[in-house]
Amino acid sequence: MTESFESRHRPEKFSTITIQSELGNLNGSQVELSVKIAEDGKARAMAFFDIDGTLAELRFIHDRAISQLYPNHDPQEVAETFFNGYKLGNSYREHWRMHGIFNEGRKDWQDPEIYLAWLKDHQQEVDAPGHQFHDLAAGYLKRYGEVAVKIVEETAKTEPEKFKTAINQPIFHLAELYRRLGIPMVLMTANEKNLAQAMAKQLNLGEMFLDLATDETMEGGGKEKAMNYLMNRLAQKGVPVPTDRLIVVGDSLRGDVGSLAKLGHEFSGQGIVVVPETESLAKLKKQIDGQDDLRQVIADLDTQALVIDQVPVNKQGRPMLSSLYRHRFLNKLSNEKLSGNP
Repeated sequence: MTESFESRHRPEKFSTITIQSELGNLNGSQVELSVKIAEDGKARAMAFFDIDGTLAELRFIHDRAISQLYPNHDPQEVAETFFNGYKLGNSYREHWRMHGIFNEGRKDWQDPEIYLAWLKDHQQEVDAPGHQFHDLAAGYLKRYGEVAVKIVEETAKTEPEKFKTAINQPIFHLAELYRRLGIPMVLMTANEKNLAQAMAKQLNLGEMFLDLATDETMEGGGKEKAMNYLMNRLAQKGVPVPTDRLIVVGDSLRGDVGSLAKLGHEFSGQGIVVVPETESLAKLKKQIDGQDDLRQVIADLDTQALVIDQVPVNKQGRPMLSSLYRHRFLNKLSNEKLSGNP
């Protein structure tokens, strides 16, 4: 995934500095990570990773937590409804949608696209503090975080292996490759701060990632707010950010990769959309065909879909992401002939 990126942005020489991660690892310590500085005085690149659905599959936490917030409804229906709206950009939007469906009778919001159409005219009311929509959603987010953190802690004590099996191995391996290249990596997740930190600790993400942005960082917008926050934090550590060498890895074209497009024309780079299998890729392409905003994202950014179940593994079970195999699992997203076979 870095090959085409590096072919466009490959300075001849790099210097190396070390930066301490803001994240604690499993043993509670904070590691120092190497960052490569290019000849222009900026980091070699900067990579932003989503957590849920990208680095790990954590529905065993979320399904239990959201069901406890709506105890008078069928737990499976509540969990599936929540899951179908995961990719809205921040949790304020997600929790306002859930409140609307289960407390206000907005059954049409079961379709996230219908909710998004409504949200276009009400986004600041949901995203920004001071409005009743946001304040109610923030209350749900706080309660949700408290419930989910307890589930994380309980699972860590009784079934710690769940976090190991939840890891999305090809994306973890991609992060390891970026770490070896000295690319500073950060996390941005639509989760409450305490919950995000708890999940990052159990997944041992502090071994690779420098910093974390959560819902609280995104008030007033989506993950574009988180990206600005994280870039400023890296710059404060003495590492100027290469605004033309940004990488976003996430399972949402709109909520993750699309955040880079929202930063403005002075920012550019590469988007990698993580999809579980070829069927999901076909669905994504049909969505792009029917959504002008998604078509604009791939028009503005070099974007590829990474199909997880097409990534080959070696005899030791390690994913093989080398250029020899990339044609199997990487699919360039463009505005031409998207609805055909992947």
